[in-house]
Amino acid sequence: MVAGSFTGSTANNFGFTATYDDAGNLYGGGIVFTGGNYPTTTGAYQIPMNGGAIDIGISKFSPDGTSLVYSTHI
Repeated sequence: MVAGSFTGSTANNFGFTATYDDAGNLYGGGIVFTGGNYPTTTGAYQIPMNGGAIDIGISKFSPDGTSLVYSTHI
């Protein structure tokens, strides 16, 4: 499987891991930086960054990569 998408963050964010599930949803995880408006979704574990300059971002994309299903900071 080959896929690509983007979060829409305006600051650096570096991916360190990616995988998919049985339904074909795509998951990406990495570090995100302050000031980039990394997107979060309703019901996210953590919506704003928790202080500091770097957080972990985890995002779930639809199987075709066109929509952000879930995204949070940790």
